[in-house]
Amino acid sequence: MVRLHPRESRAIGAVLSGFRSEAKLTQEELADLAGVRRNLIGSIETGRARNPKYASIRRVVQACKRSMGEFEERVDKLLAAEVT
Repeated sequence: MVRLHPRESRAIGAVLSGFRSEAKLTQEELADLAGVRRNLIGSIETGRARNPKYASIRRVVQACKRSMGEFEERVDKLLAAEVT
């Protein structure tokens, strides 16, 4: 299992929070659609989840009607912006 660096966790959380907001879903609604617990959504969005399962993230991204490619691109952009 790979543990994420805190800045990676924050970037993932920011992207997922943005996707959820754009989809006009509450954390509870998103959790129901994705088949995950609501507290997992909150932990990911706040960057507290240090080792979320890829499958869980994929389900959350798909529940927001987004692709993993778009998710990865946005995370990479956020991480690159932190470095510069």
